[in-house]
Amino acid sequence: MPPDFNPSYQVPNWGWWIVLYFFFGGVTGGIYFAAAWLDLFGDANDRAAIRLGHLLGFPLIIICSVFLIADLGQPLRFWHMVFQSERFPEPILKPYSPMSLGSLILVVFGTVSFLSFVDEVLARGRLLHSPGNPIGKLLSIIGGIAGLALAGYTGALLNTTNEPVWGNSPWLSALFLFSGISTGIAALLLFARRTSPATVEKLSEADNYMMLFELITLVVFLVTLGAIGSRFIFGSATLVLFGIVTIYVCGSRILWTAAAMGHVFSTLCVYSMIALARFVDSNAFDSVLSGRDIGVSAICAAWLGAVAATLWRRPGRTRNGKIAIAAGVVLVGTCAYFVNPDLTALDSDHAYAFAIGAAVALVPVRALVKADTVYSYSAAAYARVRLLVVAAVRAARTRPAWSRRSA
Repeated sequence: MPPDFNPSYQVPNWGWWIVLYFFFGGVTGGIYFAAAWLDLFGDANDRAAIRLGHLLGFPLIIICSVFLIADLGQPLRFWHMVFQSERFPEPILKPYSPMSLGSLILVVFGTVSFLSFVDEVLARGRLLHSPGNPIGKLLSIIGGIAGLALAGYTGALLNTTNEPVWGNSPWLSALFLFSGISTGIAALLLFARRTSPATVEKLSEADNYMMLFELITLVVFLVTLGAIGSRFIFGSATLVLFGIVTIYVCGSRILWTAAAMGHVFSTLCVYSMIALARFVDSNAFDSVLSGRDIGVSAICAAWLGAVAATLWRRPGRTRNGKIAIAAGVVLVGTCAYFVNPDLTALDSDHAYAFAIGAAVALVPVRALVKADTVYSYSAAAYARVRLLVVAAVRAARTRPAWSRRSA
């Protein structure tokens, strides 16, 4: 954002220490929250992932604290954020101060993660986090809440500033929250080598939900920014974001197929309807046809349909999960409407593109082009002709020389 955007705007004096804290703080909170969720609602098969989360939580919060202390300029004065200078060691707490609340979150999360870390290192989780131990369950509840607060705190802190964009929407904290949880779950999946397949499936499904919520929250965040957000939504950045989510959930084949077929066929459907209408009335849709239509939003709609269909057909999908997927799709469409409420006939291509994207995800691409029987006969015929040609060439090369001369 340029400095002349707002006369009161000043470039924040933040270096790489804060940037690193933004990332590692969200990952740390997300990792411990995922471990706490498995500890509270999982079973014995999830023990390896729970142990990994407890072993990573405390070292990561130490790293985050080092980043914050190094950014202070006077690192030796960091304790003034935790204790009162005149009444040491009496703790300091100012509910109206985001910095004070952040220090409290660090203390609570650090204490709980330290206890879980020691329990795993010294007793392999059999002291506090043993099955059925109420103390361990209580630590998981407190640590899970503190992990959520840690992941979303950065967004809340930025939201209280007068910086452009950051301070213009109340959804920034939720965006940081879902992003931190998703990244933490991904870190557990990355480092967990002895995790059972059932645990991997749980974490993968939870990560898919978090990415969906993150995408929805990002759209809502951009919508609440007004004109600035609308320029971003209809720009290339949203296309890249939808593409990243689609290739992660659906794969590269569905990514490119849904984009091409969704864009082309939805456009053909809409303009065919307009052409039929103009047969009746030659002046129909004149104002619509003069408008600008690039097709970026249609591609995003096709990718949204592909992602929703892929998540919908996943094995073991519960009724609540399907309701969440449908609600997410409706919410994205509602946010898009609020950004561009002046709908025209050309905007109906989003519905066609969404349906085409869902069909691409549900039906194999080969079946969309030709039936399996035709494909099988064609492949068999090609193989037979190829064998005949190869046999003829070999026979011609192996004929005796006198037979070729007499011929």
